[in-house]
Amino acid sequence: KELSKVDLLEKNKQTKTPTQYIMSGTKTPKMRVHELPQWAKLKASAPEFQTKPTLHLRTLCADSDRCAGLTATHTNPDGRAILLDYSRQQVVGETMETLFDLAYRVGVTEKRNRMRRGERINETEDRAVLHHVLRMPKGYEYSSNPDGAKLMDEVHAVRDQIE
Repeated sequence: KELSKVDLLEKNKQTKTPTQYIMSGTKTPKMRVHELPQWAKLKASAPEFQTKPTLHLRTLCADSDRCAGLTATHTNPDGRAILLDYSRQQVVGETMETLFDLAYRVGVTEKRNRMRRGERINETEDRAVLHHVLRMPKGYEYSSNPDGAKLMDEVHAVRDQIE
């Protein structure tokens, strides 16, 4: 019997993390996000947010414990803090856990890191995805990419012409 993609993922989970499996490049088909159990769980819970009065955003925002549990602060090495406030979204803790689990299963962190390094992650066009460079300020040290300094110079030369 031929194994389904989900069965193959579960089989490989015993020896590899989901990220290793998905990023491994094996001949086993990659999982698509909509084929994962986390996606199904999110999809199944969505109607409740439309129909249950207790899950209305106004009600959710009135719950101070929920709001406190759905905020996080990230401090950059230079001391600047960024507040991540998920409490103004129509989610509960379980929703966020499922979203984070889904992100882990599809390798978002590793894919983001590969993007920052300038690797060819655009499989359709077989090229790097560098649109994030357009948002980097002048003088930003883009050392995670071997061509970072050159890219920054090119981007800012064009931006200077536009200004």
